[in-house]
Amino acid sequence: MPNKDMLLKRLLEIGAAHFSLTKEQRTALETTIHSSLGKLNPREKEFIKLWCALEGGYAHTLKEIAIKLKTTEGGVQHLKDTAIQNLEKLLRKE
Repeated sequence: MPNKDMLLKRLLEIGAAHFSLTKEQRTALETTIHSSLGKLNPREKEFIKLWCALEGGYAHTLKEIAIKLKTTEGGVQHLKDTAIQNLEKLLRKE
């Protein structure tokens, strides 16, 4: 089961932390994020799962993710940017 708190914390750290959230807004955002993950492409979803420690363990570094996904650090940085951008678009639609 994905660790929702870790995902929300991680996503808030990377951009959404620019504004304050009420408890209700935080809960709604958490629900929306989890429903939106299924709409990402498999590689983006895998990146988010590794980066946010959604399947247990720990939040992987970009270097570790690059190794697991068999790409360069530059490639994983691009994947990070794309995954976050696409997730933000999905969240705006919700």
